[in-house]
Amino acid sequence: MRPDFSQFSICDTNIWVNLCLGNILPEFFWTYDKIVVADVVENEIIKWKKGDKFSFIATKFEDYKNNNSILVIEHDVHVIEEDRPFLEKMLFDIGFTQGFQIAEPDKGEFVSAIYADYFGIHIMKSDDKAFKDGGRGKQEFPDIMVKDWYTVLNETITDDGRRIKINRLVEQERKRMDADNKKAKDDRKLDDMLVLLASKYSKNQR
Repeated sequence: MRPDFSQFSICDTNIWVNLCLGNILPEFFWTYDKIVVADVVENEIIKWKKGDKFSFIATKFEDYKNNNSILVIEHDVHVIEEDRPFLEKMLFDIGFTQGFQIAEPDKGEFVSAIYADYFGIHIMKSDDKAFKDGGRGKQEFPDIMVKDWYTVLNETITDDGRRIKINRLVEQERKRMDADNKKAKDDRKLDDMLVLLASKYSKNQR
């Protein structure tokens, strides 16, 4: 039997990452009990498992999913087969070129919104700029109430002083994450360049 997803809010990747970086998942689930997550968002989150420093973002997700605190909407399971082409058309109309199973930048928040619209979910937790006032997501899905990071944090942590410390911690960890990602990207570019140079040198020696 399909769960009644409409009872809960749907959560985007960026909010989940902040909850993990701020180390407030117990308080969050005490406040909200359960959340819904799109399959595309789950795939985005699980990618952190490949890293070392931030792999807990993925492992904590798996723990809470196994405890039934996270309900994952699966396109090929929960969406009625006859309705799937209509949802895919919504995705294409927004500007994406692949279906629900293929990863694309910024896809998670829009898939979350499409699922929210389809399953009658009224609240989406997202800090993506597309769903702030004037953004494309806000224009496409005006009836969905979007709660950003500051709203989620305010509803989860009542103490002002602790809330400030958590937000500062999240900002610091975000910067560290961005720096690590940049270093990894630069390292990959360097490796590619060395491989290219080695290939050219090898050809010149023939």
